[in-house]
Amino acid sequence: MKKMLIFLSSLFLMFSFVACNNHHNLPALEECPYEMKGPLTIQDPFVDSTTYTVTVPKEYTAGCIGSHTLHAKSPDYVDDSDAFTNLLQVIDYSIYGLYPVDTKVLFSSEYEEYLDAFKEDYARRGTPAFDFSYELLQGSHGRMAQVKFSYISSGKQYTSVYCYREDIPFLAYGEINDENPLSSGQYVPWVIDSFEINE
Repeated sequence: MKKMLIFLSSLFLMFSFVACNNHHNLPALEECPYEMKGPLTIQDPFVDSTTYTVTVPKEYTAGCIGSHTLHAKSPDYVDDSDAFTNLLQVIDYSIYGLYPVDTKVLFSSEYEEYLDAFKEDYARRGTPAFDFSYELLQGSHGRMAQVKFSYISSGKQYTSVYCYREDIPFLAYGEINDENPLSSGQYVPWVIDSFEINE
């Protein structure tokens, strides 16, 4: 009887370890292949006691454009239809209520609900989105969810990249355009992974 209890206990521990390991065995965010600068410290001009620390692409300039909203601009940035391929944003989405679905579903098996909300939103705007992809990654602060999808605007194809951190209600956003070899969307995971808020 004692041997049976030891065997069952060992079996239980083994399955617990495997289940736990599968949960944490996510692909790690790779080392950034691009030249970055930082960490930079940015004061939030709207919230006196808040500063942000972030790493951005080497040639980009960074600043705060609103309460809990940062941006980093490429030297090629101009305010036109291609603006987001040269502009990165880091946003506290809990304040602005930007998305119709609770982002917690991104870190659960119900993430399709979130992708469906994006599809509906873009369809309403008359630019149907396609080629959706979702990836859960292990960053330096915990789990990150990366969502990518494409759409056509003014005859050009763009890919939007959103990356969320599970530990804080912030996301980084950028876009990729094949005509722009180093579009903002290519830097998104490393920018949000480096981001810290100090209050």
